[in-house]
Amino acid sequence: MNPLMKRWLRPFWMTDVMWYESLLPVSRDGGPPEASLLFEPAEVLFVHNSALDVEYEEGRDWTLVDRRIVLPEGSRIPSMTLADLNPARPEAGAYQKRTDGGNALYKEQHYFHERQIAVSYLHESGAWTGPTPRFAAEELPATIGKLQRKEPVRVVVFGDSIATGYNASGFCWTEWVPAPPYQPVWGHLIAEQLRANWDSVIDLHNPSLPGTTSEWGRETAERRVAAENPDLVIIAFGMNDGTTKIPPETFKANIAAIMDTVKQANSRAEFILVSTMLPNPETVLFGLQTAYRDLLRAMTGTGVAMADITGVHEELLRHKAYADMTGNHVNHPNDYLSRWYAQFIAGQLIP
Repeated sequence: MNPLMKRWLRPFWMTDVMWYESLLPVSRDGGPPEASLLFEPAEVLFVHNSALDVEYEEGRDWTLVDRRIVLPEGSRIPSMTLADLNPARPEAGAYQKRTDGGNALYKEQHYFHERQIAVSYLHESGAWTGPTPRFAAEELPATIGKLQRKEPVRVVVFGDSIATGYNASGFCWTEWVPAPPYQPVWGHLIAEQLRANWDSVIDLHNPSLPGTTSEWGRETAERRVAAENPDLVIIAFGMNDGTTKIPPETFKANIAAIMDTVKQANSRAEFILVSTMLPNPETVLFGLQTAYRDLLRAMTGTGVAMADITGVHEELLRHKAYADMTGNHVNHPNDYLSRWYAQFIAGQLIP
């Protein structure tokens, strides 16, 4: 595994070094652009652009004030204003409605990636107080048993655009061209971590589809998932269900139906149920996403584990702005938040 991949996969909660934390400096009320770090830094090691091919200079490009990276006049670091993020007259198709009736900027491809920076710094160990994964040996005995015996494991990631990998810098889809530093989508990061830790052959398939809900998952599970005869299925719906306000019990029934369909083809198949990251809470896309988490947790047991990404994102948003961690400003992760997905889920499969 190359050094950059090792840094991408180093669990945020198990170290005193934060590699490439994403920030988007924003000017509020005419003040200097700034953004907050997740942890109190003991020492800032590097400040790069998101492509990791430009290193910015302290004093000239940035200063550290408490937990904030602040841009002085003349900084080479890109920045935005609150008016940029909440345009009064946005271009067609480039916004989502805010709950207060205004507009939130909405851009796909690499628009936000190109305006974010990556900060690496030392911090106190044990600073993370949000959810952390637990090795799921009891919930996933068949999968972990195969990994321990170094047997091949067939993994399917099944969900919506977030599961597909939208807005990771290495994502490629029809006209979507990857950008430096070409970080793989989170499903591929998980597979890389498992290969490195267990020395097993990980056969990864991802039949996810953007814009879908758990109902689509139920309707297509037989041909898209069960037909692959998977050992482990990572089910990651909820963003679009929450926005369209699918009732929680209906969501739960759809997820249960997906698992039942897969188990009819392979009774030993196991599952990780992923509770979704949150949409921008200031937009009308925010709906019932948080209501699904406890239902998914209640479905766990032998053969079924749950990854609380909802709780991870809630904790991150207590310390950082939504724009720091998004790929489109409304409902997709950037490289940084994608790594939280990968590290958390891999942490359930690695002791």
